Amino acid sequence: MAQRTSTRAKPDPAQPIVTVEDIDEALVYTSLNANRDDNWHRWADALLDQRNRIARSGPARERRVIYPTEYREAD
Repeated sequence: MAQRTSTRAKPDPAQPIVTVEDIDEALVYTSLNANRDDNWHRWADALLDQRNRIARSGPARERRVIYPTEYREAD
């Protein structure tokens, strides 16, 4: 009996292949490495650069300044 094949869904080009969460996880495991030679530093820098690129490409965060008169005291 022949194997059944299926086609993969095509990835959305608007979505990055790697997410910020994936890069954060890689940074955690990278930080656990005790052998921090030049290659380690290049790897960590590349992860941080990729994280910044992905984070900048996402939706912009709204920034709002809250003035002291807007704070309410707890009742």
